[in-house]
Amino acid sequence: LGVACAIFAALLHRVKSTTADMQGVVRGPATPLAMMAHSGTATDAEGRLVGSTDPRDAEAAADRYIQKIMAARKVKEVEDAAAKAMAAEEAKATEEQATLDQRAREEAAAKDGPNSGPKRFDYARRLTPKTELPPREREVPRSIPRPAYTEYADGVPRHKPPAYPWQIEVKSAADIERMRASGRLAREVLDEAVRAVRPGITTMDLDRIVHEATVTRGAYPSDLGYHRYPRSVCTSLNEVVTHGIPSADTVLMEGDILNIDVTIFFEGFHGDCSEMVFVGEVSPKAQRLVRTCYEAWQKAIHYCRPDQ
Repeated sequence: LGVACAIFAALLHRVKSTTADMQGVVRGPATPLAMMAHSGTATDAEGRLVGSTDPRDAEAAADRYIQKIMAARKVKEVEDAAAKAMAAEEAKATEEQATLDQRAREEAAAKDGPNSGPKRFDYARRLTPKTELPPREREVPRSIPRPAYTEYADGVPRHKPPAYPWQIEVKSAADIERMRASGRLAREVLDEAVRAVRPGITTMDLDRIVHEATVTRGAYPSDLGYHRYPRSVCTSLNEVVTHGIPSADTVLMEGDILNIDVTIFFEGFHGDCSEMVFVGEVSPKAQRLVRTCYEAWQKAIHYCRPDQ
């Protein structure tokens, strides 16, 4: 019992012990912070406290560390300001160069005509780019339902599709029925346009045929007004890759190949189809090109099935 009491008294004395400064003045209970301040620590190369023999050294080390951080922040602010100024100068130079380039293009167009095309490209055939969209010439009765983008001056759809290709909307049975109907009507309209193809007809004539055939079926020609597109069909002649704009100046000639791309809007769905057409007798090279593309397209269609 005596030994136990002695041990208890020693522990109690240690807990209640106090610390003193260099002059022996009692400072209070021995806390970890007080013990660290008198443990003979110093500061590292960054000025952070790692030990001191005097509490005043800890305060000085903290001050130095804060000053170092603030100085580094000021340097960063100066660097950021310089980078921002440089970026503004580069943006200004880019804008000025774009203005000069636009002015040069306008001067070239005024000198050579609007359909001359850029001089840096040697156009192999009779078509050249347009610098402006032609005016819209056809309208659709208001009684025919139309896509939402036609209500905006710029013709840009406000509804955005899913962000990722694997986000597929599952259509209902009623949706699929309407999709089949719009696709069927688009094919009928395309067939009328294909039957009209011959040497001497203009692509503007084909636009009229497609427009009237679409409206007659109570559908809206989806191309018309989409991103301000001024026609009801796309006619891509020979080397034109896609989305050629019909024109009264574009006359079909013997040996041409022409893609007619029809899209109609019916009952809330777009039906879209196109076909490559021979104008009269065409070269074996043109026939081989069209046939190869057709065969590749058919193989892709046959591949499309569930789980592929």
